[in-house]
Amino acid sequence: MFAENFSGKSKNGYYLGVDIGTDSVGYAVTDRDYSLCRFKGEPMTGVTLFDKADQCADRRAHRTSRRRYARRQMRVNLIQDLFCVEMAKVDPNFFIQMNESRLWQCDKKPETLVGCEWLDREYNRRFPTVHHLIMELINEENSNTDVRHLYLAVAWLVAHRGHFLSDISCDKIRELYDIKPLYSAFIGWGGGDGESRPFDGWFGENGYSAPWECDADALMAAMSRRCGVRAKEAELKKLIYGGKKPVEDENCPLYQEAIIKLLAGGSIEIKKTLKWEEYKGVEGSICLDDAEKLEAVLAELGDDGEVIRLMSQVYDCAALSKMLSGHTYISEAKIEQYETHKADLRELKRLAKKYCSDDEYKNFFVSETGTYSAYSAYFKSSEKRKGKKITREDFYKGVKKLIAKIKERIGEGDDTDLVIANGVLGRIDAGTYMPKQVNPENRLIPYQLYYAELDVILSNAEKRFAFLSERDSDGLSVSDKIRSVFTFRIPYFVGPLEKVPGNKFAWIERKAEGRILPWNFDEMVDLDASEDGFIKRMTNKCTYLPGENVLPKQSLLYCKFTILDEINKINIDGVPISVELKQQIFHELFEKEKKVTKKKLIDYLVSVKAISKGEEVRISGLGAEIKSSYKPYIDFRRLLAAGTLTAEDVDCIIERITCTEDTARLKKWLLKWSKENGKKLSDDDIKYISQRKYDDFGRLSGKLLNGIEAACTETGEVGTVMHFMWNTNDNLMQIIKGQKYRFEDRISEISKEYFSEHPTTLVERLDELGISNAVKRPVMRTLDIIADIVKAKKCQPEKIFVEMTRGEDKRIDSDKLNRGKRLREFYSKLDSEDAAKPRKELDDLGDEADRKLQREALFLYFCQMGKCAYCGKPLDISAIGTNEYNVDHIWPRAYIKDDSILNNKVLVHSEENGRKTDTYPIESKIRSEMRGFWENLRNAKLINEEKFRRLTREHAFSTDERLGFINRQIVETGQSAKVVTELLKDRYPEAEIVFVKAGNVSEFRHEYGEICNYALYGRTLTDAEKKSRCLVKSRTASDIHHAHDAYLNIVVGNLFHEKFTKRYYLDALNDYSPKMHILFGRKCVIDGNVIWNPEKHLPTVDRTMANVHIHLTKYQTKQKGLLFDQQPLRAGSSDSLVPLKKNLDTAKYGGYNSPKISFCVLVRYRIRKKYELTIVPVERLVANKYLSEQGYPAKHVREKLPVNAEDISFPLENRIIKVNTVFSLDGFEACVSGTSNRGSTILMRSLMTPRYTAEQIAYIKNLDNISEKRKKNPQYVIDETFSGISREKNIALFADLVNMMNGSVYSKQPGAKLGISADDQKKFEGLTIDMQYECLKNMILYLKTNRSDDCNMNAMGGKSQIGAVRLSANISNWKKNYSDVRIIDRSSSGLFEHRTGNLLNLI
Repeated sequence: MFAENFSGKSKNGYYLGVDIGTDSVGYAVTDRDYSLCRFKGEPMTGVTLFDKADQCADRRAHRTSRRRYARRQMRVNLIQDLFCVEMAKVDPNFFIQMNESRLWQCDKKPETLVGCEWLDREYNRRFPTVHHLIMELINEENSNTDVRHLYLAVAWLVAHRGHFLSDISCDKIRELYDIKPLYSAFIGWGGGDGESRPFDGWFGENGYSAPWECDADALMAAMSRRCGVRAKEAELKKLIYGGKKPVEDENCPLYQEAIIKLLAGGSIEIKKTLKWEEYKGVEGSICLDDAEKLEAVLAELGDDGEVIRLMSQVYDCAALSKMLSGHTYISEAKIEQYETHKADLRELKRLAKKYCSDDEYKNFFVSETGTYSAYSAYFKSSEKRKGKKITREDFYKGVKKLIAKIKERIGEGDDTDLVIANGVLGRIDAGTYMPKQVNPENRLIPYQLYYAELDVILSNAEKRFAFLSERDSDGLSVSDKIRSVFTFRIPYFVGPLEKVPGNKFAWIERKAEGRILPWNFDEMVDLDASEDGFIKRMTNKCTYLPGENVLPKQSLLYCKFTILDEINKINIDGVPISVELKQQIFHELFEKEKKVTKKKLIDYLVSVKAISKGEEVRISGLGAEIKSSYKPYIDFRRLLAAGTLTAEDVDCIIERITCTEDTARLKKWLLKWSKENGKKLSDDDIKYISQRKYDDFGRLSGKLLNGIEAACTETGEVGTVMHFMWNTNDNLMQIIKGQKYRFEDRISEISKEYFSEHPTTLVERLDELGISNAVKRPVMRTLDIIADIVKAKKCQPEKIFVEMTRGEDKRIDSDKLNRGKRLREFYSKLDSEDAAKPRKELDDLGDEADRKLQREALFLYFCQMGKCAYCGKPLDISAIGTNEYNVDHIWPRAYIKDDSILNNKVLVHSEENGRKTDTYPIESKIRSEMRGFWENLRNAKLINEEKFRRLTREHAFSTDERLGFINRQIVETGQSAKVVTELLKDRYPEAEIVFVKAGNVSEFRHEYGEICNYALYGRTLTDAEKKSRCLVKSRTASDIHHAHDAYLNIVVGNLFHEKFTKRYYLDALNDYSPKMHILFGRKCVIDGNVIWNPEKHLPTVDRTMANVHIHLTKYQTKQKGLLFDQQPLRAGSSDSLVPLKKNLDTAKYGGYNSPKISFCVLVRYRIRKKYELTIVPVERLVANKYLSEQGYPAKHVREKLPVNAEDISFPLENRIIKVNTVFSLDGFEACVSGTSNRGSTILMRSLMTPRYTAEQIAYIKNLDNISEKRKKNPQYVIDETFSGISREKNIALFADLVNMMNGSVYSKQPGAKLGISADDQKKFEGLTIDMQYECLKNMILYLKTNRSDDCNMNAMGGKSQIGAVRLSANISNWKKNYSDVRIIDRSSSGLFEHRTGNLLNLI
């Protein structure tokens, strides 16, 4: 696929290691003995940095928002076109006046200042809101309506037309707030007769019990009441349960209390809403009244969120009914809101004037920061820049405070005012006090309600204005066209209407050329071809077979694959279940149940006598919940059984449903498809199918799963992937990657054939695979670096070792952070005598419980009710942390590295741990004596099912399990890893691609001291000795750890690869151990080749890890994207704003802040007799014009330079200075990151790597740990005993940092210095340890490579923002501090570089 200049292996092969992150790539090149290779005398190791890529979803959201606004403006423009002839008769300048309404009088065209009398105070008094105007036009059929009034009403309705989520006809708007069909879809009960219908709701369809039976109309009445959440909750409980506490049904997947709370408008945690096991530890909450938050939650829940979505539809229906309050038109309800707000405001002002001081009154109602001003966003023009809007909730808080003051001052006899004040508080609780016209509830308004208003307005206006009834050649009147503009939506599958060459976001197919209008859309656009183009765009390509479309996740074939991939892992006593039993599970459970739970599967195994009841612990290989489902099969089971459709037909239909949101078009397609394919689908069948909802695509193609065949090496049997998954217990990775089958070779052959016929670029390949920007960018940088290294070495590497991050996991372990709370909950339910002592000890921990329980031994003590897990004898809490007790791994580390405290660790007496050694299962005597105790812990939920299963298991690990443990250590299964592997194989066919598990490298770092000690002296180290000898890395100190990780990828990856990956099966079991000190503490020789010799190679690792000389580069780029800050600023906010539109003075109208640069250019010019050299920024707004339009560069530069500048030239000619271009300033290297102060200041980032010793890095890591703890707990206090932080070490590090900052190189760093010298030592010594920590943290930040943040030196009495790396854009000013300034151009790896001459010589 890719051309490569160097295709052969070198005589003396070399290894290449890369560490791929989201914003960095580290690399290292070694020989076979792990020594760094050298190029031009320097070690071949380094790091390239780059900015993280924006996610496509973020860009898509902005693009969608812009498109939505543009289309709204397009609708208004069409209305203007339809009104223009009639408007010209009355007011020729009307539309110009509308367009210039925002301008100052002095900026308007003179002719537009004439004829504005109709827009006077009388108009505003008559129509305070547009809804007053709309209702007048609706109610007065024969009024003397002004055409301008008509236009304003119509244009507003067309612009703000409501949502299109309902398919209900515009002439049946009463159905919009008919709750019965929505309630039936949710619960499955219907009718006002109170009788149950057949289960047609979500619960019944999915085999669950409905939470209750209640009349839909009664529920609607209760939900539509105007009262607070608590009152509504109580009313719903009374209605549904007669005021009694609901009895939870085990077969209902939602807690009934949660459903009530949500329908009442309250908020509740996800884990207290859904009963499914996988959500028990999930953080976050659900509120049906918060649309934005709800969408995010539904996206996270996926298919499991369908029941919440149906519930939200019921809630929204009731909320809409409440909003209308019995009115026919929405404008009537809005006018009522206006009058209510007006009356509430008048009454509140009266109370405030009567009981509050003048200052209190002004602060609340008049001041720019006043509560009411901020709520209503009504600021005086001079105060607008200070004003800031507040939410309704914040406003209500302010009103409550005001009412509290008023109530304190109401005297006896003022009962009326007291009643009014209490009424305000009641209305606040109900959320009905002082409502606003624009509020979150407006999202509930469907377009049908506004259409009803528009329709009546046009019908009335046709009697007054003849032009509305005039028809064109197609028989359409102006009124018809206005209605079509209102109801018209560009179908989602059509996309942008302009298909400009090069615009990858447009795919429209047209029937005819010409202007596309709402009333000729079907004649101009080929909808079927456009929809096909949309589906093609949506469908990514197979991860393994290039060019093959992926399957929908809900297709029958893909569902069957996911089910088999899950149940093929089921073991009983460590032995895979039989193929026959596996197939029975598929037929008897998955083909009959829409959601198969773990409990149902266990019950089935009991029913077929695979296990006895209560022996669930014998089962392994299953997660907490079963993820896969065969729901689509059950949806189509009737049609499949009748022979109406085949499985292939169903998959074709599911693919269409996955890509289609328009039910009407889906029905149309089904009719056409069934006729073309001879299928006899009835109208009911089509209606049923069109109601199915499926979404998302998988990562695999149908051809991969069922279209190619390969042989099994053990039996000679030939079959597809699905054939072997069905007839064996092997999963996908074992089949396509294992040596048992020949699929990997077959896939490789197909890939080579495809790319020989369809050559593609790298970007095209990544796009085809649907790779996200977050992965695409680091992959491209990695390939650039490898190409650089191959160029330097003049041959391909023998092996390429790759470690790739899966991205930062931002989830917080809530169980770990809330251990105290969870344990107290469990203990509160225990009444046994054994629980009394640990319960008191837990209470004694007090507020420090969560922090202290981070110690795993203490946490295990309470999880075991203060007893030894192996003998049951009491433990002494004061002896925890001594040699008296040990934390033991149930599954020994000799077999697998599993440090899960919840699944695999117990606290035991030391002698018990010594007797157990590394044997498994646990001795039968211990199991028989302790089983009762373990069962008590499990029943009390102090230990989970998995730990109980491991403790009580009677059988040793099977061969398959042991092989699985090895596989877990060496196999990388991430999607990004697969993509990188395929790309590297294509580019470097001679190289062996080895993926390295990040966990193995991390463990090697931590265990390095023990490895060395075991290799040299044959003994293990204490915990303290291990900590002192480990290879610590600190992300805050520097970026050198990326290069070190790349090097360790080679060291660790090569041993694992040679010892296990290549000998994956039985021979690998003979000497497998996950313990690093055993693996790397012994010599490894395979087939006569020395893979690892600790005596020879450990000193090499020591030398390499001590190396601080790396090649550091940062990717240079012409920046694209955001032109400036999205949110415009008010006038006067800044003197460097970009105009909102051409010729709009920013001093009057405000503008956009922070114009972003694309690149810079170097310019030389003369003022009088003196030559100057300056860096001129080129903003993204004009970057393309600068590069493409002849003569524009000179014009652009001329505008940026002083007026009297002459002899302007470009000393670098056509060369531009990209963002991240490196400058050498007397040896100090920094890169350009941007500009400020209207281009007069160049912002830079240091590219110098601070050279810390291993001891310093280890201590900085301790400081990092403090930072992490303070993120979770800002009140965390540094404890010198446990934190590893001490005053003496702080002082020593301070002295080292001062020497480094004042050294020859860092003394040249641009910008303000921290101002700290050796003379400040005494001051530092006098600081508290917390202040010393803050000072050191900022000094380390000052020295950090690629730093963008300022430093805060308040601890030392300095400034809070200091140390920014910046220089004047005028290079002439640099002469004061520098004598040698050069631009450095480096290749991606930094191995090749070129330096310009001294730029100061140009001055």
